[in-house]
Amino acid sequence: MEQFWAGISFIGEPELWVALPLALFVVYLVIRKAWPHSRAREPLKTFLFILIPSITIVLGGIYLTKLALPLERPCTVCTGVYEPGLCNPYCESDPSFPSGHAGASFTAFTALYIALKGKAKLLIMFILPTLVCASRVALGVHTLSDVLAGASLAVLVTCIVWAREKQRGWLIY
Repeated sequence: MEQFWAGISFIGEPELWVALPLALFVVYLVIRKAWPHSRAREPLKTFLFILIPSITIVLGGIYLTKLALPLERPCTVCTGVYEPGLCNPYCESDPSFPSGHAGASFTAFTALYIALKGKAKLLIMFILPTLVCASRVALGVHTLSDVLAGASLAVLVTCIVWAREKQRGWLIY
């Protein structure tokens, strides 16, 4: 079961959600150049215009919060050789609060939900970031309050960015 949670946890890797939007931005530029009058690219544009500033703000906020409130993780970091029962191989040495994995995954999926016009049937997408949060608790590297704080910050910031981008008129929604 531990391998399952580790795999789910990977979906929330902050580094993944920094690199993926940059790669998608390149894809968007290619599509924009190849099909300049296509409306099919609008969901990707909306996703990127919301995700890139949101992920920057969320991960920056999480980093600054971890500096300001350096709460210890509920696990023991492995130093040297992994010894079962004495340390947690998934434990990181940075502070615990709030969860970067929860923040990154909820930012990405909230932006995607908005870009896809927020249809109620799409709420099922949030199973994946919820599983990321559960994986962080199941692996013993975060507490429930850590993941709730990361997820809440992500949804709040992403919705604020979306409202701001709509107000500027940069998004067709």
